[in-house]
Amino acid sequence: MIHPCGTAAGQAFAHTPSYWSMLDPKAAALLVEFGAGDAASPKVTQGHVLDLVAKTKLIRPVEFTSVEEAIDPAWRVREGLLVLVGKNRPERSTLITEDVRFLPERPAEGAHDVQALLTKHGFIPGVAGHAAHGIVQFTVVAAFGNRAVAAQ
Repeated sequence: MIHPCGTAAGQAFAHTPSYWSMLDPKAAALLVEFGAGDAASPKVTQGHVLDLVAKTKLIRPVEFTSVEEAIDPAWRVREGLLVLVGKNRPERSTLITEDVRFLPERPAEGAHDVQALLTKHGFIPGVAGHAAHGIVQFTVVAAFGNRAVAAQ
């Protein structure tokens, strides 16, 4: 999820990391779930992930967990983001949610393109998605009864 969503989630949901509310809106967070057939597989997968991000500028170190008390709240936050946006939208506005599919090997480029379009048209550039499938999700909140907003 690109961080404007995380900032709102950090303020609205219990058990979200306190640093979420202080991150740059251009920051991104990845919530990734790996399946494992045996006890050794997670360590191997974690090693591959660390190799992949070794040359990436990270705001925080990569964190892995298999503790249910940490996993469950993370997924609840992810699943509750749309509800949060809908709840906080201005009166008489419309909430539109869309999914866009990109090549599975290029979701980051797709997310940046969607963010650029949202920013260009004056909308909050928050996106989320399912990287393994190349899906980028975004929302638009607009009061289409207002001519200036409708033109936007």
